[in-house]
Amino acid sequence: MLPSLQRLSLAARAPAEPTSVGEFGMAELLESLPRPYQSYEATLPLTHELLKNARTLVPFSAAFHPPPPPPAEQRWIAKETVDGTALHAVLAVRRWVKIGGKNGMDPVDVNLMLNGSPRETINEVLDSFRIDDTVGYLFDGDNYEPDKAPFSVIIGELIAGGHTVVAVKTDEPRMVDGRMTKASVSNGFYKGWEDLARAHPTTFVMAMMPENIKKEAVTRKADAFVFWGSTYVSEKTGRNYRFKPDHSPTQGWTEIQEFKQDDDLVCREAGEGDNTFLAVRNDF
Repeated sequence: MLPSLQRLSLAARAPAEPTSVGEFGMAELLESLPRPYQSYEATLPLTHELLKNARTLVPFSAAFHPPPPPPAEQRWIAKETVDGTALHAVLAVRRWVKIGGKNGMDPVDVNLMLNGSPRETINEVLDSFRIDDTVGYLFDGDNYEPDKAPFSVIIGELIAGGHTVVAVKTDEPRMVDGRMTKASVSNGFYKGWEDLARAHPTTFVMAMMPENIKKEAVTRKADAFVFWGSTYVSEKTGRNYRFKPDHSPTQGWTEIQEFKQDDDLVCREAGEGDNTFLAVRNDF
C-alpha cells in the first residue's frame, strides 16, 4: 500500500437496505417514493445529489432510447426516469471514489501507462479501495477512448469486477437531426460501454443531471479522487499532460489544483513521472 493510503480505514461496511425495484417517472418518484437516503445526507452528499436531482438514474444497459437507423444521426437519448435497480446500487455505496484522467495521450505514453510501471502504481492505489465492496466509483461520462485515455481501461476493469460504477453527465442541449435535444450521448460513447453494461446490468449506472447542474460539481462531492495521467510528465515523449498544447491547464489539472487548496483533502502524486494523483478526504 502507498504511504498516502496507509492511514485510511477501508473496513467493509454493511450495505444499505434495498429499495423496491422498477421504473418510475421522475414526478411520480418525487411524490410517492420514500426517502431512505435522508439519513445519509450529512455523510454522503454525492448520493443525496444523485437521488434528489438526477433526471436519469438507470442501469446503463437500459438508460437510452436507440437512435433511428442511418442516415439519422446516431445519438442515444437518455430516458427521463429513475430505476429501482439503480437506486439499490447507489444506496448501497458508503464511500465514493471519482476516477478521472487524461485523454488525447500519445500512443507511446498510452502503451507505457497500460503496460509499464504506471499500471503498477494505479493498481496499488485502487487495491486499497477495492478491498471494500461498499466503495462505489464514478466518472464524468463524456467518452470511451481506451486507445487515447487509459483511465477508460481502469473504469472498465472496475465495472468488470462487479463494483458499482456511475457515469455522470449533464444533459446539455444540442441539435440532433435538426431538433434541439437534451440528454444525448454519442454512438461511440454508448457502443464503447455497451458490452460491459449488458454484462453488469445492476452495478453500472447512468446518471444524467439537469442542464443547470454541471457534472464536475456532482463528482466533486466524492470522498476520494484518483486521476490517472492528468499529472503525468512523460520522459519518453516529453509531454506534460497537465497542460494543453496552447499551455492552458487541462480540465483535470484545474480540478487537481482545487483539490490541493482544500484543507479537507490529503493529496499525493505517485509513480514514474507522477502518473497517478490521489486525493482523499480526512474522514474517509
